[in-house]
Amino acid sequence: MHGALRKLAVTVSEDRSRAFRWEVVELLPDGDWKVLAAAERPARAYHVAMAEGLLALQRMVPDLDLGPREPTQDVEGGTRRARNTFGFGFGLPKYGHHDDG
Repeated sequence: MHGALRKLAVTVSEDRSRAFRWEVVELLPDGDWKVLAAAERPARAYHVAMAEGLLALQRMVPDLDLGPREPTQDVEGGTRRARNTFGFGFGLPKYGHHDDG
């Protein structure tokens, strides 16, 4: 049995000209968004910030075949964690230039 699917998203904001920061957020039952993780440094390009945010989200999901789930209780009452099976299928883009802040 799997826990309920969590409502997670990656968003990118521009905090000053050409400085982009990603955040992984979760939609809470009351309709508010909670920031779960955020970039420590800005990126110079939107696509780099989005890719870094998606990789951060990927690291938060134990089993990417099932998606981000609420923890479940196993038969003995302990919390069961799934295994990480495969990534989203991409890494940071390589365009022959250095895009991070």
